[in-house]
Amino acid sequence: MIRLLIVEDETLFRLGLHRLLSLNPDFSVIGEAADGEQALAQAAALAPDLIIMDVNLPRLSGIAALEQLRAAGSSIPVILLSNFDEEDAFLRKDVPFEDLTSTIHAALRGRTYLPLHHYR
Repeated sequence: MIRLLIVEDETLFRLGLHRLLSLNPDFSVIGEAADGEQALAQAAALAPDLIIMDVNLPRLSGIAALEQLRAAGSSIPVILLSNFDEEDAFLRKDVPFEDLTSTIHAALRGRTYLPLHHYR
């Protein structure tokens, strides 16, 4: 089972993502965070297999949180989510659910870049 940490400041989106991911027998959502600082604390405490994190977070952005994770030596795969079209390096929040699950599996296999706008 793949242990996931969801980091998203929009409560309804975070809860919806948690619920959807929990329906898949491959995944276990072991924690949630609403900002980048909480993400760092949860990642250290829970040691998830993968983090799904919004780019635009309060207190500490998703990018800054990812930089701090890497500076601390963490190699936990992170999928960064964004609402914006111009962000080619991030997965858009309106991605089909099947694409999110395949991105999770690809990230766990060490894939670091995926063409993310193929679903448009």
